[in-house]
Amino acid sequence: MTTFVHCRGCGHKIHESATTCPQCGAPQQFANQQIDTAQPATTAKLITSIEDTPWFRRRWFFVVCVLIFIPAALLIAFTGDVYYLHKGELKTLAKKDRNFILVLFICLVVVNVFRGVVDTSTTETFQPAVQVITPATIQGSVPVATPAPTAGQSVQPESAIVEKSTDTNTAALTPSVTNAQNISTRFGGLSVNAENVLLYKNHPLNPSVVGNNSLSAIGTYQIGNGDVVLIQDNGGSACPALYYFVTVTASSAKATPSFGTCTDLIEVKKLIDSISISMPGFVGSFESEQDQKNSMKEKHIFIFKDNVLTEDGKVVTSSN
Repeated sequence: MTTFVHCRGCGHKIHESATTCPQCGAPQQFANQQIDTAQPATTAKLITSIEDTPWFRRRWFFVVCVLIFIPAALLIAFTGDVYYLHKGELKTLAKKDRNFILVLFICLVVVNVFRGVVDTSTTETFQPAVQVITPATIQGSVPVATPAPTAGQSVQPESAIVEKSTDTNTAALTPSVTNAQNISTRFGGLSVNAENVLLYKNHPLNPSVVGNNSLSAIGTYQIGNGDVVLIQDNGGSACPALYYFVTVTASSAKATPSFGTCTDLIEVKKLIDSISISMPGFVGSFESEQDQKNSMKEKHIFIFKDNVLTEDGKVVTSSN
């Protein structure tokens, strides 16, 4: 079939293959070539089925990222489409769903930051400052008792109060007089006699509390109708410290069994109706370095509540 075109110069009808116009002589080849060679540059691939989509842009992978690592889900959602099938029809994730994931991520970040700030401000952690209540080491002197430390108060550590033994690197105190310091409670004072026996109103407790090298008071806490005193029994290098809770009421003073892992590194928390003490494990310097490191990774929690002492949920008895 013969095809005619119009001349570029005069508009006369000529054959499409003509290089010049027979009417006016105007060249025609450039226009014909331009028409012949005008072709689409590229053709984009259309996504018509779920099989045409990359696996990482499918909804199942997006949901996994939301559950495991939300930042990856946000990266996928805001750099392209997320595809899924709905009643056999290919769909993409709506913009409002992407914004919901973004808001969820921001909320989680804010909550975790807030929790971290609250935990830091409410945890009372300290290396216990001790009040030595062993008899005075200087003849005739009666030291003045130091009040129990309060939260946030800077107190003097035991190492600044007692003399250290160069042989055992532990507190070395030799009772020489019967004068003893007192720990005041609302119901009477606790004291220590020359034999390192803890006394209440000048009488030994039943069962008795007897110190090794010395007895120290870490703190006094008001729990219900009684006062609870945390006592540290200072020992040697094999077992630097054990502990007692002594509950003092108007009629008596009663101590728990001794407890602890032998470490003197403890964390004390006073709650409304209980006292919690957490501490690492302990092995002496005669054990291997690896055993010492492993013991420091342990965590033991003692809770004193309703006059009952438990360790990791189990009641502590004198046979423990």
